[in-house]
Formats: sequence, C-alpha cells, structure tokens
Amino acid sequence: MAGTDSSQLTDLKVRLQAEGAASSVEETSRLANPEDISAILEQPKSVTASAPRDALALHIMGEKLPFLIHKGQTILGRASSSDKAIAVDLSKYYARVLGVSREHAAIRYSATGWTIEDLGSTNGTYLNGTKLAAHQPQALRNGDTVRLGQLTLFVYFK
Repeated sequence: MAGTDSSQLTDLKVRLQAEGAASSVEETSRLANPEDISAILEQPKSVTASAPRDALALHIMGEKLPFLIHKGQTILGRASSSDKAIAVDLSKYYARVLGVSREHAAIRYSATGWTIEDLGSTNGTYLNGTKLAAHQPQALRNGDTVRLGQLTLFVYFK
C-alpha cells in the first residue's frame, strides 16, 4: 500500500489481532481457530436485514450501527482537505489503509431502484465479489455485499 504510514498499519494490525485475525499471510496458519477469520468476515450478528422504507442501510463490516442513505445521491469515500464534502466519510474505519479513495463510489436512488457506481477509484469497487467498471452504474439488491478497496459493506433496503 504505497503512501501508507507505518502508524496506520500498526493500528490496523493491532485491531485485527484483537479480533482474532493474523497480521500477515504467514501468521494465518498460527491462528488458534481457523473459524476466527470467517467470524470476522461475517456480517455483524446484531444486523437485522431491513431498513426504513425510504432509505438504504449500509453496514460496515464489524460495526453495530449502519449508515442510513436516503433517496438521491450519496458519495462514499474519505475526508480530504478539498471543498467537496463526502456524504459518508469512512475515514474512521481505516479507509485510507484499506484502499478507499477520497471519492470512491456513489450510491443513487432513481425510479428504477438503487444503484452503485465506482467513481474511478484507485483500488476498485466490488459488488458481490465482481469488480465494477468505473462510471458504469450497477443495480443493487437487498443483501448485496459491496467492497471499496478492502473495506466490506453490507447493503439492505426494502
């Protein structure tokens, strides 16, 4: 991860180790329980697969409370010093270390439903494991998994 500062990597390693993950590929074989990694990657147990009728619930992996996105357009990314405001600032979720661009993706609602669009991000946007082409909106379905770089999100709506 070019440009990543060592204190951010150290913080991420400490957090991952506290959650039972290995801090390197070599350490994955030394985990007490191989299930520890799969437990970290599962959606939070407290998540209910629902959202208000006029909103989309965006759950960040490992967090208890979702972001609610209301109809219109919402930009996902991380804060920068520019004048543009990011609607959902993912900075406090290790977004920089995990490869989230400042303006990474957009979620929109229209008469045809919810869509997600990669905004030309450096590390890509993935929908259910498939990398999205930049600037090509893709339909979202209730229960989809979205990955911005290496940050995993779960999408729920009615």
